[in-house]
Amino acid sequence: MLEIPVIPSKDLSPNALAPLLEPALTTTGFLCLDIKGHPLLDQSNRVFGISKRFFAEEKEEDKMQCRIGNDNRGYGKLGTETLDPEKDEVGDVKEFFNMGLFNQSNGKYTTKQSLPSVLSEGVNEIGRFQELCHDFCQSLLNALAVSLSLDTSFFSSQHTYSSASVSTLRLLYYPPSTASSSAHETKLSSRAGAHADYGSLTLLFQTPSGSNGLEILPPRSKEWTPVNVPPDCVLVNVGDALEFWTGGKFKSTLHRVTAGPNGGDGAGAERWSIAFFDQPDKEVPLVVGDGTVGVNEIDEAEKKRLEAKGVKLGERITAGEHLERRLNATYGELRKGGGKVEIMT
Repeated sequence: MLEIPVIPSKDLSPNALAPLLEPALTTTGFLCLDIKGHPLLDQSNRVFGISKRFFAEEKEEDKMQCRIGNDNRGYGKLGTETLDPEKDEVGDVKEFFNMGLFNQSNGKYTTKQSLPSVLSEGVNEIGRFQELCHDFCQSLLNALAVSLSLDTSFFSSQHTYSSASVSTLRLLYYPPSTASSSAHETKLSSRAGAHADYGSLTLLFQTPSGSNGLEILPPRSKEWTPVNVPPDCVLVNVGDALEFWTGGKFKSTLHRVTAGPNGGDGAGAERWSIAFFDQPDKEVPLVVGDGTVGVNEIDEAEKKRLEAKGVKLGERITAGEHLERRLNATYGELRKGGGKVEIMT
């Protein structure tokens, strides 16, 4: 079991956070922040209540009216997503719903995205949570900029809160692994196959029940390691965009969610989580290895690791182009108008 560093969130100022974030995010790419007393904790609990109602009570036909589309928004049923297609036969054993950022005016939130009734009723609670997540990420990005001796707003100024943003809030439900003898339950060992996230930062919230099963594959390691997330904490990890942007300085690490055949160690228990994927603005250039963001050299091991992810060293690519490549690779058939869909986490 890997004990992820736990950092207090009482002081989110860049100079206070920078020396605490850098050691973890330059090695495993993961850390926890204790959010007891922060508005995020209470608001996440409210959104978990909405999420549980949605997955339990919303009719399947109403969910499917809002099924996932080319814009990476909407509902995905069991088996919709295949994060590790080389190993998974029929898709990941989870349901999810992706939402873009809502518009906000005078404390009220609205969205043009089509939402089922339970989520539509919770728009203000969900919107408030989205905004808190975005602001929290902004604090982390400011600290990471300081750790690289950049202007404090170097990263955060390029992550705009707007309904045009490609940042995503995802509600997730993993049914008990013994709940069914269907193909999804019998052929798969992964609830979420091995993958790295696409954006700059990911915030992962979990309920205490069914929180086991998350594993990471640290850089330069060949062994999957279970991760322990303490109660009242949010798990933070680096995504590919920030890793590319910083020439491999901050690590975007492979991770997965597993469930043993008998739900060993609670891994197969019912599981709920919420992920906030913080994406850079589409036009932001992600420049690799030219010293733009304070990283002057990439060693050979890092070059190989980045090249294995499809990074062409020295290539100029925007965050939007990078995301589109990843979605094309994983949305596959949906974007061609076909059947099975493979999408991002």
